[in-house]
Amino acid sequence: MPGKEAHAEKYRKVNDYDIKKLSISAEHGEDIDLRMMFSQLHVYEDIYSNNVSGVIIIKDTVNLISNLPINGREKVKFSFITPGLDGVPAEKEATVYKVDEIVRTQGQRGQLYKLFFTTEEKITNEYTKVSKSYTGKISKMVEDILGEYLPSAELVTNRGTAEVHRFIMPRWSPFKCINWLAGRAESQEKPTQSNYLFYEDMDGYHFTDLGFLFDQEPKAKYTYNPISGHQVYGTEGPEFSDLNKAFYNATGFRVTSAFDTLNRLDEGMYASTLTTHDITKKKFETYTYDYKAEFGNTNHIYGNPLTSGTDMLHGRVDTKFHYQPKQDKQHTEGVDPDNLKYENWFLSRKSLLVQAHGQKIEIEIPGNSSLRVGDVIDFSYADMKELTKESSEYIEKTFSGYYLISAIHHMMEGEHYRCNLELIRDSRYEQIPVSSSLSSRSDSSAFAGGGN
Repeated sequence: MPGKEAHAEKYRKVNDYDIKKLSISAEHGEDIDLRMMFSQLHVYEDIYSNNVSGVIIIKDTVNLISNLPINGREKVKFSFITPGLDGVPAEKEATVYKVDEIVRTQGQRGQLYKLFFTTEEKITNEYTKVSKSYTGKISKMVEDILGEYLPSAELVTNRGTAEVHRFIMPRWSPFKCINWLAGRAESQEKPTQSNYLFYEDMDGYHFTDLGFLFDQEPKAKYTYNPISGHQVYGTEGPEFSDLNKAFYNATGFRVTSAFDTLNRLDEGMYASTLTTHDITKKKFETYTYDYKAEFGNTNHIYGNPLTSGTDMLHGRVDTKFHYQPKQDKQHTEGVDPDNLKYENWFLSRKSLLVQAHGQKIEIEIPGNSSLRVGDVIDFSYADMKELTKESSEYIEKTFSGYYLISAIHHMMEGEHYRCNLELIRDSRYEQIPVSSSLSSRSDSSAFAGGGN
């Protein structure tokens, strides 16, 4: 059956895929092939989640739940690839943690149910606690925590951080420790770039700053045109040139966040103030953050801010006020007397994380097993007034351009493989114009319904 069995390394039709392996095994048993039993396979990656997770919908006629049995510690292994793409298949080994929605099929000869899985490190993390002192750079602490407490976790990316700290972890789980450290990490290349995240994709774990991800070259280019984008093919499909074009056509598009001024104000994106109190020196110090002044000090997808240069919300540092106590010479060996350094990262991180969602869209594309969260793609959206045109002259400028993939939902069902991509960016494709491009005549006719 195409899509469920290995076939020639050629992309034959839109949404084609080759599932190399899909199996389940008990704790001390052999692998049982699920490729002819699964109805759907869903795999989720997210840069704001520490682990890959997923769901398999099983059509079970041999009562695996009782005969394997399935009780929440089984291993699931899967491997899939888009035929014709260079590279290795996307593959993982995960652990089943829940079975849900068990229903009998018509005729009572089988049953449907959902197997929920996540990577084994998530399970280990839940029963492991870190109670230890660490001294050094945060990026090295992350490496040490994973190496000691989660040795199976492959750290693919570990972006170096600035400053030397000393922290004592108070019986937290490894992931809680790392997420807490990420909130205090500063890039060694750009100290004000305090937007580190810790996440897992299909290749392994990453501890990196968003500025580094934003600075990548696009991995693929997708186009959405409602007129030419929805194409249906037979079993053999059209010529390869048409298939290749269709492969990079998005079949769905929606804007999930264009802007939210009130949220940006509340989260301190535009401007904010921090007052620290040193309980050793009995000293107060005040620091401020201004989006317009700081924009050029960090990496962005584009060099165009989310706001206009004349926006009156810039510089209003009393919009959001924060207070943090600290202690000079909290630790005396191997670290700076000011161990916490709130002024370096606290305000900038809050703003940068909001900026990252300055524009957010979702697109649905034919399945592409080579894409990963953290990749950058180029997206073109046809202008509403020129849907039949294909020239770049007719690209809509507000939502076209480069985006970072923040989440991927891989969906495999029958012979179809699709990906739903959540895309974010922290800056605009073009600057906000100083005046409207609508003439008075076109503006009035538009609101009049274009009457004659």
